[in-house]
Amino acid sequence: MSVPQQLRTLIVGGRGVGAVHAQALRHVRNASVVAVAGSSQRTARETARRLGVPRWGDYRELIAAPETEVVHVCTPNDEHLPVVRAAVLAGKHVVCEKPVAATVAHAAEMVRLTTRGMGKAFLCYKYRYLPLVRRLRELVAGGVLGPIHAVRGHYLQSWKLDAAPGDWRCDPARAGFSPVLLDIGTHLIDLVEHVLGVPATRPTARIRDAGPAGLPQANVLFSAGEALGSIAVSQVSPASDNHLFLQVDGRDATATWKYDHHESLLMTRQDGPTALDTGSAGGLRQVATTGWENSEAPLASAIALFQDIYDQIQVPDRSERPPQLVDGLRHLRFFAEAFTEGGSGARAGRTHEPTATEDA
Repeated sequence: MSVPQQLRTLIVGGRGVGAVHAQALRHVRNASVVAVAGSSQRTARETARRLGVPRWGDYRELIAAPETEVVHVCTPNDEHLPVVRAAVLAGKHVVCEKPVAATVAHAAEMVRLTTRGMGKAFLCYKYRYLPLVRRLRELVAGGVLGPIHAVRGHYLQSWKLDAAPGDWRCDPARAGFSPVLLDIGTHLIDLVEHVLGVPATRPTARIRDAGPAGLPQANVLFSAGEALGSIAVSQVSPASDNHLFLQVDGRDATATWKYDHHESLLMTRQDGPTALDTGSAGGLRQVATTGWENSEAPLASAIALFQDIYDQIQVPDRSERPPQLVDGLRHLRFFAEAFTEGGSGARAGRTHEPTATEDA
């Protein structure tokens, strides 16, 4: 069996999430990080030395270099478009951090560019690659839960309780029209669509994450096929490091998926071969439960995502489709529509009116 060719990679924005990309790419068999670009020559040089990367400099010059083949975009959200534009026009492959952009207009322009470009473009929705998310998707697709009538989820963090003043992720001008929804809500709505196999539509929201009195939290109601959906996101939930939860109700069973320090999945049927005393006032119910647990290293889902992307670049597999920029555009339009339809609760503290109508 031949050894796959190493694809030479540039990381634009090597601190923060860019450093995570570099660490994960060390475990991808056909990736080699050869350069890093930062907000200045000094930060690029320091980051390159810390990561053990041989080259650093301005992203425009490094993208134009013939040895660069793949560009990872790990800059603040409002800077995604110019980096993607430069990479696409140079014929390079793109791996962009989520959210795809800070505005719907920027996201739509990025999709237009990548659709016409020579390279392939992908988006970093790594939670799709957790093993029990895949198991949950199989349960839904296989009809094990029966017809799905409800899905609910939440994503809770606490880091903004102690966020440093001036952090760009708290600034709607840089992070996007709803920083909390674009930062972690995009992950959650992508999981809903990925697991159910249908798009989320008709959103309405209650959002409080802008202005001096705003708190980064939101609730969104929506439809997903025949199911009623709801998600809650917060970055001011004390003692919540990175807590993800998704519950899918079908006619025959409920599946509950959780992820924080480890991953678990529980499926419960109301009628089954195992009798458990639930202590309910109505007496005994017949309840059958099946549970799975998975404890993988924190980088495992990022490694799996990047391995799939790099394999797709070299040998496209039509049976698989890693996350695309168009998925991110759809999600930004979804949340922009939630702002529009959410009433006064969604509009409180808003700095500008988002739009979901730009065409890709």
